[in-house]
Amino acid sequence: MTWNPIWPQGATSVSQNTLPGQQNTAYTETTMNNDHYWNIGVDENGHHKWVQTVATNDANKSLATNATLATGMDLVYFSRFKTPTEATTTGAQNSQPFAVSQDAAVIPNVSILQLLGIRAMAVFNNVGTISYAFNIASVSNTATGQYTATYTNALPTNTYAVLGGGMQSSASGRPCFFSVRGAASITTSLSTTLVKFDFWNDASTLVAPSQGWFICFGG
Repeated sequence: MTWNPIWPQGATSVSQNTLPGQQNTAYTETTMNNDHYWNIGVDENGHHKWVQTVATNDANKSLATNATLATGMDLVYFSRFKTPTEATTTGAQNSQPFAVSQDAAVIPNVSILQLLGIRAMAVFNNVGTISYAFNIASVSNTATGQYTATYTNALPTNTYAVLGGGMQSSASGRPCFFSVRGAASITTSLSTTLVKFDFWNDASTLVAPSQGWFICFGG
């Protein structure tokens, strides 16, 4: 495809401007349709298909370079590589989504949020049957209150956070605490391919929840 940066060309005739104009129109329509809906349909036109970005610190990944808000704007989304200072594990120094927002005091670029995103998650019952999941191949019930979750796609590192919880099957109202299983080596219970976790009540007894859940993010 051809793009003519100067068009119309003032020194040429209308007929000579016709072809460059048609080329520019074709170029615009084709290029815009890479990630927008452009002349596709009434419901689609003016909307994005998806957004692809280059990290703000792509040239130097050791710098925590954040986007800044333009005048009159309230929020900007951008991608940035985690720096070696922020993530000491090489595999965790990947590109992640961020947002910068305007605060109530109208001080720009002070509220920076890292949108870590969910690496994996699941909701399951006492025997490990999954009712809702993302990037989880299985949840295995290995003993009373003890489970092993295996990821469909391995995580980049094991430096991710795991949050979880559960609900006991009895009506006693006793709590059901979630914890990643203790081990001599972190990777035994928390690795790129799996996570092992337990559920306990307030009497330090392993219990099988009627429903359990966990979310892995970061890393």
